[in-house]
Amino acid sequence: MESSLAMLETDGQGLAWPGSLPLLHAVADGVIAATFLLVPAVLLYLYRRRGESSEREAALVKLFLLFVFAVGLVHFAALLAPWLKAPALEGLLKGAAALLALATAIGLLWLAPHLLGLPPATGFRRKSPRT
Repeated sequence: MESSLAMLETDGQGLAWPGSLPLLHAVADGVIAATFLLVPAVLLYLYRRRGESSEREAALVKLFLLFVFAVGLVHFAALLAPWLKAPALEGLLKGAAALLALATAIGLLWLAPHLLGLPPATGFRRKSPRT
């Protein structure tokens, strides 16, 4: 039975990767996957706590969160690729992430004029009762 590290030494087509390159890819994909799965959860929590946004802003925030989450899934699939050997699944996840990225970029361009019209953050600050 092969060790986990030995299984990472091929790219699924029998091509050996030199040295610690497989470990570098595995660690990088793992860290990116973990953070890209955690960040949307934290942003969603913050977004819901603030509770202030227009319908268009809410749609863009949700689209962005889905995009970031999808990229996390792509990296998670890449991490598991040596064991799963499911290139169709990885391709499907990449395709979904690409479509979400495109939709997010278009949505941001569409919403940009509205966002530029918002007052600066200093206009939102309230005076503290202690001052």
